[in-house]
Amino acid sequence: MGAVGGGAAVGLTLAFMVKRPMYRVHLWLPKAHVEAPVAGRIALAGILLKLGSYGLHLVLPHATGVVLVVYILLCVWGSVACRALCLRQWDLKRLIAYSSVVHIGVVGTGLLLGTELGAGAALLIVVGHGVCSPMVFSYAFHVYQSTHSRLLVRCRGGLARPVMAVMFLLIIAVNIGVPPFLNL
Repeated sequence: MGAVGGGAAVGLTLAFMVKRPMYRVHLWLPKAHVEAPVAGRIALAGILLKLGSYGLHLVLPHATGVVLVVYILLCVWGSVACRALCLRQWDLKRLIAYSSVVHIGVVGTGLLLGTELGAGAALLIVVGHGVCSPMVFSYAFHVYQSTHSRLLVRCRGGLARPVMAVMFLLIIAVNIGVPPFLNL
């Protein structure tokens, strides 16, 4: 990587930045989460979304200041916009997909801050999201099988069994970052 010139470094940095899921760049991502089979959603959420963050971590030393400022603004704006979309979402799979984009936006913000605390927080969120996101998609698939609907209004009966309700509560607690879990 040391032999990469200035222009090539900026191009490489932009390539890895585009490969990470961002709100206005990857409008296909929520649709891919909704339409993909269960194994595809789990692989996409658990592994593939993290590879762009790892690539960004590798090329950050070669990035220029203007590119970083624009990208951090896009990460923060995308996270805030997706959080707003999560608040008014009725589709269970889309809700999970948008929350996944929010997590990866926070990871990008942590990496782009350039501090040890930001990099450590990004690593914890990547690991926590890699563990909890496949579980959330698995639970959504289970709820869809029992109710044959992705609408949250019709999925209320999926929590009637106590074991499923406790599992759902734990998975959502991990996903939203309740204090003893990694996504905090």
